[in-house]
Amino acid sequence: MTSDPVKKIQNVIKKAIDTGKASEAALKASKGEIVQLPLWRDEVRGIPNEIVRSAIFNVGNPRTKRAFFEKAQIAVIGDAEITYTGIELRQDDEDVWLQILHLSRMQEIGSCVEFSPYSMLKVLKWHPNGHYKKKLKDTIDRLIATNLSMFSKRLGEGISVSLIHKFVWTDRQNIELDRWCVYLDLEIKEAFGELHYTQLEWDQRLKLTPFEKWLHGYYASHKQSYPLKLNTIQAACGSAIKDPYKFKQLLKKSVNKLVEIGFLTAAEIKDGKLYIFRKSQS
Repeated sequence: MTSDPVKKIQNVIKKAIDTGKASEAALKASKGEIVQLPLWRDEVRGIPNEIVRSAIFNVGNPRTKRAFFEKAQIAVIGDAEITYTGIELRQDDEDVWLQILHLSRMQEIGSCVEFSPYSMLKVLKWHPNGHYKKKLKDTIDRLIATNLSMFSKRLGEGISVSLIHKFVWTDRQNIELDRWCVYLDLEIKEAFGELHYTQLEWDQRLKLTPFEKWLHGYYASHKQSYPLKLNTIQAACGSAIKDPYKFKQLLKKSVNKLVEIGFLTAAEIKDGKLYIFRKSQS
């Protein structure tokens, strides 16, 4: 069995074609066409709509113990259905995944996404020390140990992916490399489609708390925003707060922050629903 990730992907493609189950990305790859993510601006980070509207990356406190999920149904706003197997993921994990996707967009999916740990810590605005370097490695390890199954009307089929396919950070003598290498699953392209992804303003996101980041991502994924029930928001962000009053207060504080940074123009909680207002989106 080959350990080469590109050859492994080629084998998967051949098997999918032989069984009539090849995705559009796989068919393109089989014809020698380059399969890439969409090319967004350097100031933003791209993420599939279904993911940013769900509790895959929840708002849990990163200091608390993470749960393990096995084929768990994940809350999502919209017509998508998501199940997840793996260690609980949170907004700091999403930050790392967003940056890996960002680097990968300039090259073919399945090739090495290379970076130095220091450069990654710098762009995440994490301190460049041993503690955060270990946190970065632990995060990438979590993203590898994932299986995300997703179905939606726009996909027209179910897809199952690992958020990261492979991670190389030492050489054959187990000596740490100066530059790490991450490989993405080819099917990630299917989750993005051509237009079904959200572009997040990166500088804005880095100023936010986990709950503020989730709200920022969700509302960035819509050109028009409709009132949402507070309990719908709570389920979709994966909040563990049990007291409705405390959740409402946190929500009020969080949307006020989004107004402060200029992402929202106004927000109001009324009759158990959140109403938000943004400048018209092109």
